[in-house]
Amino acid sequence: MICFEQTLLRVMDAAGFDLVRTRAVPARNCDMALRAVFGSGLEATEASVRDGLANYVADLKRQTGSLLVG
Repeated sequence: MICFEQTLLRVMDAAGFDLVRTRAVPARNCDMALRAVFGSGLEATEASVRDGLANYVADLKRQTGSLLVG
């Protein structure tokens, strides 16, 4: 399985951080991870967003074992 946070990281790799940020910020209240990593809106930095998403993924992997890919 792949989680939403992993998908966001992959989309950032393929389409760029600015595109993801522009689309994610207006929807950030729909998801706890989005709200956390894009909480500062358009001021969010790529490094902080990637770090936050990676932390979410690591926590999910600890909770689920080998269920998540990558």
